[in-house]
Amino acid sequence: METILSSTTTMDISSSETRMAGAFSGFFARISLDAQPGENEVIIHSLPLGTKCITVWMMEWSSPNNPHVGDAVFYTDSVQLFDNGTKCRVKYRLDYPMALPAAASIICG
Repeated sequence: METILSSTTTMDISSSETRMAGAFSGFFARISLDAQPGENEVIIHSLPLGTKCITVWMMEWSSPNNPHVGDAVFYTDSVQLFDNGTKCRVKYRLDYPMALPAAASIICG
């Protein structure tokens, strides 16, 4: 993962483990910058060429690589595929008073 801007994080999923059969893939991955209170954006890249649908849930992350249920609330505002389905922009908000480790849970096909 690499940072483009301080408010934008990128996520390369090319090495992520997939856990679904058929035309859909599913994976869970931490973003490289902690989610900040308020509006955030993450760019997911290395999706399979021609991806036509995607769903993304942002959530708290805990070690070693697990989702975590805490007091924070994540709101997904926008999920948009672009560049022939190889990239996705996710805009989300974090309702919590401080930065938190975050991850994305993704299903695409």
